[in-house]
Amino acid sequence: MSANLSILGLCFTILGAFFLALAIIVKSPRTMMRELLNVRVDRIKTFKYYIAQRLEAGAGFLFVLLGSSLQIYARLAEESASGRARNLGVYLVITILVMAVLGVMLYRSCSFLARRIFIHSFKSFASRYRLPIHRDEGLLMELGDILEIPRDEEETVETFAKKIRDRLELDYRPRR
Repeated sequence: MSANLSILGLCFTILGAFFLALAIIVKSPRTMMRELLNVRVDRIKTFKYYIAQRLEAGAGFLFVLLGSSLQIYARLAEESASGRARNLGVYLVITILVMAVLGVMLYRSCSFLARRIFIHSFKSFASRYRLPIHRDEGLLMELGDILEIPRDEEETVETFAKKIRDRLELDYRPRR
C-alpha cells in the first residue's frame, strides 16, 4: 500500500510541476515578437491568459503539496509495516490514466474559469470607468471573440458594440 501511495504522490508532484511550468511562461514568443516590432497586441487576450496562469499556478501548488504529502505518508507507512503491495503495474497504469484525465479536466476548468473571471473583471472595469467600447474596433473584435459573438460582414460597429454591451449587460452611458 505504501508503494502505491508513493507512486500516486509522485504522479501528483509531476502533474503539479506541469501546471507550475505552464504558469511561469509569462508571454508567448509570438506576443513578445509583436511587442518588439510594435505590432498590435491583443490586450484583452493577454489579460485572460494572465488569469489562467494564476489558476494554473494554484492548481500546480496544490498537486505538488498533495503529492509530497502522499510520498511522506507512504514512506512512514513503509517503515511501520513490512508487507508489499500487489498488482503494482496495474495500479500504476490506472493511476497514470486517472492523472491524465484529471489533468485534462483541470486544464479545461482553468480555461473556463479564466474566461468567466475575465468577463466579470471587464464588466466591472467598464462599468466603473464608463468605457466607450464602441470607439475601439480592435477591442470590439477581441471581445466578440471571447464572448463568442458572431459578426456579419454587413454589420456596423455600433450594432456590434450593442450586441457586446447587451451580452455583458452594460447599461451605462459611455463617455463621449
